[in-house]
This record gives sequence, structure tokens and C-alpha cells, in this order.
Amino acid sequence: MAWVLQLALISAYVSAAWSANIFISVTYGEGSHYLSSTSFGAELVRRGHNVTYLISNAYENRALHPEHSQLFHYEIFNHSVPLDKVYKRTSEIAAHAFNTDFNMDMIFNLHKWLNPLAKDCRAALSDRALMERLRNANFDYTILDLTWSCSVLLAAYLETPIVLYNPLASQYDVFRDIAGTPFIPAVVPEGVFGTPQRMNFRQRVISFLGSLLFQQLQFKMFVELYSPLRHEFGILEEQTITEYVVKNTDLILTASDPVIDLIHPLPPNVIEVGGLLTRAAKPLEKELDDFMNSSGDDGVIILSLGTYVKVMPQRLNDVFASVFANLPQKVIWQLPDNSPTTLSQNIKTMGWLPQNDLLGHPRTKLFIYQGGNNGLYEALYHGVPTLVLPVFADQLCVASRVTEKGMGSSLDIHTLSAENLDKAIRMILSNNTYAETAKRLSAIYRDRPETPAERAAFWVEHVIKFGGKYMESPAKRLNFIQLSLLDVIAFLIFCLVVVLAIIFFSCRCIFRCCFAMCKDNSKKKKD
Repeated sequence: MAWVLQLALISAYVSAAWSANIFISVTYGEGSHYLSSTSFGAELVRRGHNVTYLISNAYENRALHPEHSQLFHYEIFNHSVPLDKVYKRTSEIAAHAFNTDFNMDMIFNLHKWLNPLAKDCRAALSDRALMERLRNANFDYTILDLTWSCSVLLAAYLETPIVLYNPLASQYDVFRDIAGTPFIPAVVPEGVFGTPQRMNFRQRVISFLGSLLFQQLQFKMFVELYSPLRHEFGILEEQTITEYVVKNTDLILTASDPVIDLIHPLPPNVIEVGGLLTRAAKPLEKELDDFMNSSGDDGVIILSLGTYVKVMPQRLNDVFASVFANLPQKVIWQLPDNSPTTLSQNIKTMGWLPQNDLLGHPRTKLFIYQGGNNGLYEALYHGVPTLVLPVFADQLCVASRVTEKGMGSSLDIHTLSAENLDKAIRMILSNNTYAETAKRLSAIYRDRPETPAERAAFWVEHVIKFGGKYMESPAKRLNFIQLSLLDVIAFLIFCLVVVLAIIFFSCRCIFRCCFAMCKDNSKKKKD
């Protein structure tokens, strides 16, 4: 019996030694950012770790989710404004983006859109009971998304190292600042401009200037907007938020993959985990499956707005309805029930789509959507040609990748007409090259020994055991001038100028001496 007791104690000790407390803060618990993080969060739980999510009371229904409530612990903070205002934020952004170039507006009116997030941060930090519970949980690591940079202050308050999760298709400037990746705008364009990786001269100019601009605005201002809260709550009073992130980030998980994304030199502490939500399709409900199968060889087109873009302007709804009415394919369209759009018999509308399961259905021929990163990887996983209608943020980057890789095409949502939409749809459906390319890219993407969630969980577990400092690039300790060798180039130019000057003045001196000697000899001969 003694050896049984010893074995039980050893097993308990080993289990405790391998179990970590992990705190995850990615937005408020809504949308694709939260959902994609739950895939590796669930994998970490399956590996024996404890995972706690911080969400807001606007989305506290997540804590009641039948699957997630069994896996995760939840802590909830309360917004300081009525919840209806919180719900309106994303819809207001989407509505604004349909009417203007939202990305440029974001650059010049950054504080307008981000101030509400800073106020939410103040509300969370003011909840003393919540902060005390978080402190007493003794977390080993914080996994955070810079979209809500309050998470950095929380990590600093908890005194934990950071695993940074980047769910967007762009944000390469984050890698430069935090991981020390090379600054090479000639082949790594700034994502929000939708520039292809193979750029002409004009595009390289835009890429270079855009990268410099976003390096100052998108990351530093985005993070430092929360700086006043440092002194208000006594967190990070001796260093900036940016300095804390750069110093304490052990690992970066980024939602990209070279199959469909940019080819980018990355240090070993940046792990590509694009497609965290990809999985095999589940069977559809009978009514929906019957509709899909009734399409015959013509197949089905899927139109989705994603989790953030809830409603399109009526003009665009009418454009889609008129085009779909003249197509032989059937259409499943994510559309609110109260839309006044007149629909033809081949269209089925739904308020919410089982998007992954629809994309995995053999009758699906084309995916039309707004360009979210998760949707991109679901289409890639199932090998479905894609037509992207980017609205804002990283969606322009997704549209560029889809077009450049030959998986589909894209259209400008602001100039969309029935004519160019019909032309784009018929071009993709009639040209087998798009479908073949999508299938080929899907085969490459699937040919992996592990899922993105397993890869993410493995590396999080790895840095919990060993830390991530040994993987750091020395480039992160260099400033732009040093990293670009501008100081070395300037020194070499200076040396070259000095050498040339010495040669020039030496030659001039020799020439003058020779001239003087020749002049003296000539004078003596005359005398």
C-alpha cells in the first residue's frame, strides 16, 4: 500500500507541476477575436491547464455557453455606459465604413473611435473586487490581444509575462516593434492599404510611407491612449505601456499562414496559427441540407457579413438581390428578417449562418463575404473560391491576398454595382482556375502534423516551462537607424568622403608642387 500512496503523491505533484493558470483577455467576449482564441484556450484546458477569460457584462452570455462554461472560468467587468451603447459601437463603425474610407478616418480620428475603449478600461480597473480576485488567482501568463490594450495594464497589474495574440491579417508593424522583425517595406506592404506583396514603384512608395505612418499611429498611439490610467491606478508608473509589452512579451501567436498570407521573415518567438476555427464540416439540418442539394450541378453561393458587419445599406441589398435573381445558382444570404429587399425564389436568407458547415458542403461553389480573417481560413480550409468585399480594418489585406494568390477576386464596396458584381461572380464561376487554385491551396494548408490550435497550445505551454527570452531577436534592441544600418552607411560615406578628400588635396598639392618646379626650371632656362 505504501508504494501506491507514493505513486499517488508523485502523480499529484507532477500534475500540479505541469498545470498553469492562464489569463486570457481578448476584447469583451464578442466576435471573431474571442471565438478564435477559445480554440487554443480549449486545447490548453485539455492539456491540464486552468484558463480564465475576462469578458464584459455586455457579453456575459458567453459564460453560460454549454461548452465553454465547462472548460473556462470567467471573470466579468461592468461597462460604465448602458449596454445598448456598447452594442451600437460595432454597428456604427460598420455603417460609417460603408459611407467612407474608414481606415483613413481611423488614422486621423483615432481617439474618436478608441476613447470608449479606454473608458471601459477605467471601469474594469475601478472594480476593486474584480482586481483582487484576479490578483489572488496567481496567474502564470496573460494572453492578450492589443485590440483592447487595457489587457496590457491588466498583465502589468498581475505581474505576468505576456503571450500576444494577433487575430488580424495585417499588423506587421507589431512584429517590428515587439519581436524585432526586419523593416522591409519593399516586400512586406502595410496591410490596411490592400497592397499586393509583389509591388510596383508606386506601391512601394505607398508601402514605405504607410509603414512609417502606422508604426507611429497604429501601435504606439493605440497603446499609449491608455497611459493616463497608469498613474490613476498606480500601474506601470516607471515605464510606458509600449516598453512593458516589448520587454515582457515571450511569444506572439499570429493568425497568418504562408499558404495564403504574406511571406515574412519571422523570429522563432512568432508562431503562425492562421485558421484557428477551421474544422471539418458538420452535417447541416435537414431543411438546409435539402436546399443545398436542390441546387443540382449549378451549386450554391454563400453571402455572409461576418460577426461585426450586421447590416448593409439598402442600396447594396438591392444590388445583390437583382444580381442573384438572374443567376442559375441558389443563394444562402445572411440577411436580417426585417430587410425590405424583394428576393427571388432561388435565395434563402438567414439571420445567422453555420458558415463553416456551409463552406464544407459539396454544393458550395462561391463564398462572398466582407473579408474577415477567420472567414478567409474557413474558405481556404474547404477550398472554396472567394469574392471579397472589404469594408474596413484588415479586410483590405485579406482581399489583396485572395486576389494575388489566385483564390478569387475582390470588389470595392463603395463603388459596387449590379454590373460589376454580376461580372465578377460569373468570371469566378466560369473559370475553373479559381476552383482548382482554391483546392490546391487547401491541400497544402491541410498537410500539417497538427492543427493551429494544437500548435498555439504547444508553444504557450513551451514558454510556460522555459520562457521565451532565448528566442528573442537581437534586432528588437535596435532603433530604426541602427536596424537599417543608416549609421553604418553614414559612417562609410563619411570615410569615403574623407579618403576622397585626402586623395583630392594630395593630388592638388602634388600638382601644385610639380607646376611650381616646372615653372622654376623654365625660368632658369630663360635666364
